[in-house]
Amino acid sequence: MRLCVRRSRLERFEPRWAPAVAISEWMAVNSTSLADEDGDYSDWIELHNASQRSVDLAGFFLTDSPEDLTKWQFPAHDLPSDEYLVVFASSKDRVGAELHTNFKIDRDGEPLLLIDRDGVTVLDEVHAVAFERSNVSYGRSVSGPREFGFFADPTPAAANGIALHRIVPSVTSNVEHGFFTDTFLVSLSSSSAEVSIRYTTDGSTPTLSSPEYQVPLTVNETTILRAVAFAPNQLPSDVMTQTYVFLSDVIRQSPQNERPDESWPEPNRLVTKGAFIDYGMDPQIVDDPRYADEIFSALMSIPTISLVTDLKHLFDSKTGIYANPSGSGRTWERPVSMELIHADGTAGFQIDAGMRIRGSSSANLNFPKHGFRFFFRSQYGDPVLKYPLFGNEGVDDFVRIDLRTSQSWAWQNGSTRNNLMNREVFYRDTQRDLGQPYTRSRYYHLYLNGQYWGLYQSEERPDATYAVSYFGGEREDYDVIKQPGVLSDFLTDGTLDAWRRLWQFAVTGFASDADYYRVQGRDPNGMANPELEVLLDVDNLIDYMLIVYYSGTIEGPICQVCPHDVNNFFNVLDRTGREGFQFFIRDFENAMGSYRDDRTGPFEVGAIFESFNAQWLFQRLMEHAEFRIRFADRAHQVFFNEGVMTSSASIERFQARADQIRLAVIAESARWGDTQSVRPATQSSWEYDIRSKVRAYFPRRSAKVVEQLRNQGWYPLIDAPEFLINQERQHGGEVQAGDTLSFYVPEMNGTVYYTTDGSDPRLPGGEISLKAHVLEPNAVISIDRATQIKARTFEGEHWSAVTEATFFLTGQTPADGLRMSEIHYHPTAPSPDEIAAGYDDPDDFEFIEITNIGDVTVLLDDVALMQTTVAGNVEGVRFDFVDADVARLPPGARLVVVEDLDAFQFRYGHDVTVAGQWVGGLNNRAETVQLQVADQMIQQIRYRDSWFPKSDGRGPSLVARQLQHLEGIDWSANRAWRPSSVAGGTPGFSEPVVGDVDGDGRFTAADLTAVSLAGEYDDGIKQNSRYREGDWDGDGDFDSEDIVFAFQFGEYMVPAAAIQTAASDSDYDRTAARARALAATDAAFSEDREVRLNGLQRPAKDGLACVSDYVI
Repeated sequence: MRLCVRRSRLERFEPRWAPAVAISEWMAVNSTSLADEDGDYSDWIELHNASQRSVDLAGFFLTDSPEDLTKWQFPAHDLPSDEYLVVFASSKDRVGAELHTNFKIDRDGEPLLLIDRDGVTVLDEVHAVAFERSNVSYGRSVSGPREFGFFADPTPAAANGIALHRIVPSVTSNVEHGFFTDTFLVSLSSSSAEVSIRYTTDGSTPTLSSPEYQVPLTVNETTILRAVAFAPNQLPSDVMTQTYVFLSDVIRQSPQNERPDESWPEPNRLVTKGAFIDYGMDPQIVDDPRYADEIFSALMSIPTISLVTDLKHLFDSKTGIYANPSGSGRTWERPVSMELIHADGTAGFQIDAGMRIRGSSSANLNFPKHGFRFFFRSQYGDPVLKYPLFGNEGVDDFVRIDLRTSQSWAWQNGSTRNNLMNREVFYRDTQRDLGQPYTRSRYYHLYLNGQYWGLYQSEERPDATYAVSYFGGEREDYDVIKQPGVLSDFLTDGTLDAWRRLWQFAVTGFASDADYYRVQGRDPNGMANPELEVLLDVDNLIDYMLIVYYSGTIEGPICQVCPHDVNNFFNVLDRTGREGFQFFIRDFENAMGSYRDDRTGPFEVGAIFESFNAQWLFQRLMEHAEFRIRFADRAHQVFFNEGVMTSSASIERFQARADQIRLAVIAESARWGDTQSVRPATQSSWEYDIRSKVRAYFPRRSAKVVEQLRNQGWYPLIDAPEFLINQERQHGGEVQAGDTLSFYVPEMNGTVYYTTDGSDPRLPGGEISLKAHVLEPNAVISIDRATQIKARTFEGEHWSAVTEATFFLTGQTPADGLRMSEIHYHPTAPSPDEIAAGYDDPDDFEFIEITNIGDVTVLLDDVALMQTTVAGNVEGVRFDFVDADVARLPPGARLVVVEDLDAFQFRYGHDVTVAGQWVGGLNNRAETVQLQVADQMIQQIRYRDSWFPKSDGRGPSLVARQLQHLEGIDWSANRAWRPSSVAGGTPGFSEPVVGDVDGDGRFTAADLTAVSLAGEYDDGIKQNSRYREGDWDGDGDFDSEDIVFAFQFGEYMVPAAAIQTAASDSDYDRTAARARALAATDAAFSEDREVRLNGLQRPAKDGLACVSDYVI
């Protein structure tokens, strides 16, 4: 809880003595205290006329800005003597029966001013304090107009009471939430003396009429303990909540569906009498010999979430969200305590939040088990949940999170069969495995006020907040479009403008190259044009639609069973980026039915804007041949050769989620298995449904979908080649030197064209590439090195999909050749132009360069920059190259991963290959960064700012000194690195040889002669030297520091006979080293160019010797 006063620019810290009309009370965090005419709980400001006469407010002003005193003007309104007026600070800017300003009150604190009609005279000025508790007002106390304080019981439009000035510290408990088997005592305490601690055990918020804590409380059953400390003339403390779970009584809760106690509503199955309400654990499951010994383990097999709130917030017939599940928006949000409890004692959390019912068609009175959505706001407590809900898989900060549950095929809704409970998340996991952005999930057991409520699953909501968390930027940068077709519900964040433009392109069609490439921000020749808006991520759309067709869903994006024609989609666009709209799998519950299900359509829904959707867009894109072949290539990749949607891969993904809940399902069946069936659904029936998908659905589904795509003309009738190693099928991977590669094509009638350089045998437009080869009949390709093969079958005018794989020799992994070659962890401060463009943080320009030093193109799918934990702190950056804008890296090529793409391109231009933006950041002092391929760490670096002061914010980056000779390199030692010779580094390009000014790629006496003749050595003129004039360390001057820098890092080359080895590095002395370097320079200018250095001799090259590893 924060309590502070922010000084305004008027510098009037003390409030004025109350004038005739004064600001008397206000509220900045309003959740239930006073609703406006729209039903919204807006901020409000109360005025009081303390004079003896009526005052016409016409022409007066209210403002929250000393720089804008006329921000909002009053209409004509008489305020009688000693009367009060409430003005809603809602930003609705409305006059009428209610008055609404054009601003809201900043809950972090700001001035509020009442201004006279002249627009200058300040009639009253108060300071709204920063305060995060909801429904507490602030204002003038009845005890005097100069005394301000809080009001726990606000009085809008009425006289204030006595103001409160302090908040009682929170209550603490000696026992944290958890699972228990034995009786224990709970002691409550407060750090403040002379307080009265009141507590409840029924979920209600304690009041002064609640039981008073006197002695330790005995706990021997499942208990939800809430406590508040009260003190005279102070605001009560925040509510402390602890849930103590005894599984011995949980399994016996309401065995005959009776209500837990009289505070709960009666069970009900008649919609005419209100919401469907069901309670209890079924003795048929709990006492079943098959499950009796496992029920406790089932309840502890996954984490537990305990929700605690006043029961009226759930079940009140008029205001309860469970009793009115279709209510939506902020009006139907209720306060709740949320606790995460791990059975093994792992630290969880407790946080207060706002809770709503989640769902659309499922949010009705017929459904007894509802999903929930939680909002973390300052009005409830912490505005952000800081906890790794998804471990290393996701972010650690959340402002909202969903708890979903099965609904379409669910036991509680009468479906005793086919309730898989992993169906929906399976398709989101598929989107993950395709390398696309996706929403994450974990399973939980849920308790409502101590009553077990069943199996649930967390899920991220792909809105603008999500986008900021994973993609960066600000919420205002994003458009988020969702169903249904009512425009007011069509938009979650941003505007509809870009979505409408994409629809207009789709209506026009994509038959021409210009139309097809335009939505991708490309010219008609397919080249990227930074001046064009990118509206569509084509590869993301292809993957999304492959999941749609594979799932057979009937609920989205074009819906077969919905009141609207479209349903269950979220589309996200970063208006400041170059990705285009991306599409998220969402609520694919009505899916995975029969393996024969066909959702390829085509469908006409989408031609009007209100029903525009990804599926109709996809159908329109099929007009273009390049899109068709691009889709076919991806379909082949995922449906063949152990791809993501092959039977084996799908079964593994499906079983992984089933294994997570295999035990937990027992508890779910006890809670909900008998809801609408005398004979309850059980874990055994669930296992049967899981096995039926593994045995009968997945083995046949992939081939069926390929058949459906062929029937539409979206997948070629010509089969793609298969790879044979020594006449045995093998799709990439490890081979022995000398193994032979050949191709197999079922029903071969065409010709196989292949390449070995990573290029496509087919050119855009369908022509055969000049780089393509033909393998003659009975011929083979001998493999003696890592080789990437791309092959297609060509028959007549038609191509097959591409088959591609990389073969590498035993003991060799192609990605072994990747290295982090440059790190810019502390860039220089932004220039005035950069600041004017909005890039005012030096960290925005951070980057890591990665180089392929190998001799084969590397596919980047399994490559990642990984964070690690050092001394309990997460360090480094996280970037998975499956999300990259670059799919492969040829030999010798370089790419960069950056902090902020726009800032990077503003400073370095658009010629650098950028893979994407990382998560995390680079510390200016020290950090550990890691490069990983699959599960293998290939490079780990811990840099320190103490290595080279020049690279610590003075311009240069860190550059790897040696990339070709890798044996024995300690990448966390400064001898493996050096400062770049160019200020800002050389991202995406090789670093010039330090000291090489004549461009021959070597640092020799000729370079020293050239810079000597330039005449700028120690000339006393500041910042006048360039690299070719001797400024090798990037500081703008040519002096002795440049000589030392060049000899330290430039690998000076002289005739081998002239090198004289000297003492070891242990003889290092900075002064002597500097003198030796300068002496070496003088010697280099002499006739025999003899150089004597404290260095190491390397093998001679063309009569030259290389001196390096010189420590300064």
